[in-house]
Amino acid sequence: MSDDSDDDRTTEVALVTCTGILGDVIRRTVATVPDVVVVRDLPYDDVRRLSDALHRAHPDVVIWLLDDETMLAEHTELFCADRGCAVIAVLDDGRRSSLWELRPHRTELDPPSIDRLVDVLRNAAVRS
Repeated sequence: MSDDSDDDRTTEVALVTCTGILGDVIRRTVATVPDVVVVRDLPYDDVRRLSDALHRAHPDVVIWLLDDETMLAEHTELFCADRGCAVIAVLDDGRRSSLWELRPHRTELDPPSIDRLVDVLRNAAVRS
């Protein structure tokens, strides 16, 4: 018998700067998806306040209407890295979009040795 518990899970979404006509379209579209709930609808005025609000809301996904996504690269704290969340950036008046993800992942290692440390360092450098 399979476990269908994930099928009943609601995806929690935070909307950030979803304003204007495009923001209204995004908001209405998300509201029609049966297994999705908007947990926060936030303006952007300050990185720290926004980060705090997102961490309190614990969304699974953030949908952000952006003019410039460089802020996401510069402020990874917006990804709720303590538990991970994805950010969908809607760009260029809805003509482009991108998915940003930062997820914590821990890998158990063997007892440390100099050789093992060097191996892990090389492998980590290749992935980043």
